[in-house]
Amino acid sequence: MEQVVTRRRTTLWRVSFVVLAFFLGAEVLTRTVLFRISKDISKFQTFTQRAEALAAQPGTSIAFVGNSLTERGIDSQLFAETLIDAGAGPVSADVFSADASKINVWHYLLTRYFWKPGHNPDVFVVSFYENNLADKNPLEIGRFAQFFVDRDDWSEVFKHDLTSSSERFEFLLSSVWATYAARERTKERGLSLLIPHYQELTVQANDVLRQQAAKSKIGTDKAVSHELLKRFIARAREHHSKILFVAFPTIIPERERPYQPYELDPEMLSVIRDGGMEFADLRQVPELTPEMYADDIHLNEKGRPVYSRYLAIALRSFIEKLSIDK
Repeated sequence: MEQVVTRRRTTLWRVSFVVLAFFLGAEVLTRTVLFRISKDISKFQTFTQRAEALAAQPGTSIAFVGNSLTERGIDSQLFAETLIDAGAGPVSADVFSADASKINVWHYLLTRYFWKPGHNPDVFVVSFYENNLADKNPLEIGRFAQFFVDRDDWSEVFKHDLTSSSERFEFLLSSVWATYAARERTKERGLSLLIPHYQELTVQANDVLRQQAAKSKIGTDKAVSHELLKRFIARAREHHSKILFVAFPTIIPERERPYQPYELDPEMLSVIRDGGMEFADLRQVPELTPEMYADDIHLNEKGRPVYSRYLAIALRSFIEKLSIDK
């Protein structure tokens, strides 16, 4: 009997060791391999260094903040060169984006990577469309916990952004366990290897869902609030940051012409104006044509330089005013 008990204990220890080794191995693999090969995640690991380098540049430094619209739509070097050629003086710019992110991510992105000594550029340009600046946008909690929130911000996150017990539990677990935080990314990576053109199919599916969601809003009177935008602007003012919000140009497929741009919430505009920040309405850019879009909202390689130059000229007066006020 004693030998049976001893054997069971030995087996239990061996199983426990194997399980522990598996989880530790997965954690190491996630942090050293998955994070490195993920295009989105690998960018985040450069944000601190790039923010410091940008803020140290002579002249006017500009940080573009947003989601994939910003990443795929703005050539920061061409933007800066266009401004310099137009006589705006020394200008430096860089893009800091996170796919599918909204104001609830951008608020903490700036807090973690920019709002500290030696990291604050002269101006932030925040590109958005539709309700990107509204409250209650969905969060990818794992990525949010790992890359955008410092421990000092946990109390604010729990008070305003993650209010349910399940969300808070997922956030805490994701903060310390990278494998768990990256589980959705791991699944996407696996599906990309198994299914040909998986990323393209995902984009097409998201386009359909976005169009259906837009149509479902018609005729509804659901209230949209902007408390987080107010907090975001208030935090920016504390750090003496100037923010220019830009309504990004999207397009409707030819079959759904005539084109009507998405509506801008009057409350959102009031919050920006009352907070002392700037706004540019670029929902319609005449130079952009349907063949310059990869889908309904993302520019392709033809549209990116066209928009980058147009944006530089459109923002020139703001940049020049900023240079005078410095």
